[in-house]
Amino acid sequence: MDVRVSRKSAARGIALAAAAAAGFLLVSGCTALRDAGKGLARGVSEVGRGVGEVFSGGRPGGLRLSLAVLALEEPATTGGGEFAALFRSRIADHLGSRCGGLLVDRDFGRLLGTLPRLASGAVDGHALALLSRPRGVTHAVVGSPLEPRVVEEKTGFWLWKGSRVRVSLGLRLEVFDAETGGKSLDERFWEEAVLEPEAEPQGAEIPLENIPAAVITTLRERLLAEAGRSACRLLAETPWRGFVVAAQGRELTISSGRGVGLREGMRLEVFAPGRPLENRDGQRFLLPGARLGEARLREVGEARAVAVLEEPAAVESGATVRLKP
Repeated sequence: MDVRVSRKSAARGIALAAAAAAGFLLVSGCTALRDAGKGLARGVSEVGRGVGEVFSGGRPGGLRLSLAVLALEEPATTGGGEFAALFRSRIADHLGSRCGGLLVDRDFGRLLGTLPRLASGAVDGHALALLSRPRGVTHAVVGSPLEPRVVEEKTGFWLWKGSRVRVSLGLRLEVFDAETGGKSLDERFWEEAVLEPEAEPQGAEIPLENIPAAVITTLRERLLAEAGRSACRLLAETPWRGFVVAAQGRELTISSGRGVGLREGMRLEVFAPGRPLENRDGQRFLLPGARLGEARLREVGEARAVAVLEEPAAVESGATVRLKP
């Protein structure tokens, strides 16, 4: 069987040739798909090369972003549960080891349980931000599988008439910012393979589970590699933000510490909690608040730090801090 794999994303479309499939019998319509193994080495090497790219973090002070990798498990027709687990594992590994300046909080998803959702079904970015701040998580990377497409296409004419099956898998990648509750990124990626059947499908529907496992694996690997690169490009250029979780007098407790690179003596700028806004879809956002003053780090633990305001100011829990230039 001749199989062609191509890549599409919301940002750009790239056509690549590759192949991967195992010969097997389609239950639906008794249509056999053969695999000649063409292009398999190239397909695997292309995926490996993409995942191997390293993005260096160049944040002032050498600070790292703390982030969580989360996933939605529907629709069920995508094998959502399996893909969600794969997304969390692979993207966390990729961002933690291949994207400089990031610290992946691997426990956040387990502690969170279910992602907060709006009535529309969309992720509630504002609620997610409020849940992220106490752990010092600045960004949540959320993946969700798109509805797969398995389409039979007619080819040729007269004596040369035939058919082929086009399989498309998609992934939506969203990155939520805990400072504003908004999205830093919302992108969709598609990968597709074209399979040449040995016999005419005769109009029978071909379920996704009857597509060769090696084809599905190749498409998923490409989706994850592209999603990892896209998230890295964004986060590598994103400045660090911290969150005040307690304030008493001039002392501020911040939900970040040595894990992200904070050190005693560092000076921070302090900003008031953002003012909430709501759009027509019910999604809420936080506008950055006014600058309240400066503080110097006095004590730094692994995941908590105490800063002291240089001048008295009305700072409350929910305020944000930034490294002073």
